[in-house]
Amino acid sequence: VLTAYLDHRRTRERQVLAALAAGHTTVEAIAESIYDGLGPELMMAARENVRAHLRKLKNEGRAADLNGRWT
Repeated sequence: VLTAYLDHRRTRERQVLAALAAGHTTVEAIAESIYDGLGPELMMAARENVRAHLRKLKNEGRAADLNGRWT
């Protein structure tokens, strides 16, 4: 179970990085690109998940927050 969870987190991180590379710079745009078709009742949780990944990537020096625009 733990291995599956970690694999899922790594996959999601790759999706966040791909969204950044594709030019999506806001949490909202990144979430929409990754969670396309997700119901609106779950999008707030999806955005929080993206924020968590971006914070991790920022801490690792792999992403930067430029006043709400991510690179």
